[in-house]
Amino acid sequence: MAGIRTQSLRDMLGNFFYQEINPSYIGNICLEQPLESLQDVWKYGYKNDILDIELSNNNFFLRLSFDESLIININLFKNKIAQISVLNNYLGKFKGIGIGSTLGELLKKYPNIIYDNDENFFIIPEYKSVCFFFENPYEKEQLDNKVEEITLNSYELIKYPF
Repeated sequence: MAGIRTQSLRDMLGNFFYQEINPSYIGNICLEQPLESLQDVWKYGYKNDILDIELSNNNFFLRLSFDESLIININLFKNKIAQISVLNNYLGKFKGIGIGSTLGELLKKYPNIIYDNDENFFIIPEYKSVCFFFENPYEKEQLDNKVEEITLNSYELIKYPF
């Protein structure tokens, strides 16, 4: 059943699930865009029962989750997209690294990556808005550890919600 719903989301978003990931946008969803820019995606998700909505982080953020493959966090005080995450069925890549890529592949391509011990993700210094989360977050030296989520952040909207 999830595959059918995901296919519907793919149909609605066109080639979204294949889009190259950029430091500030994925497809037509951009960091710091107003919530209204997501109106068609939001309506489609609601009508097709693939959208989960919840408040998070002390009610400062609205979290939109589309079939557990696309997650968008909206800063409610600024009414802007603060974070975009892709996981599960997302096939697009960031500079050759995508969901299912290994830590070894990431290290080979970007030997200067940094591990954030507080948040348990890797970042590439020249692309600080892009975070890579792995299946086993505490296994920093396990080279076959696979990327399970790629997240884009507007740090200004995340760290300073007001």
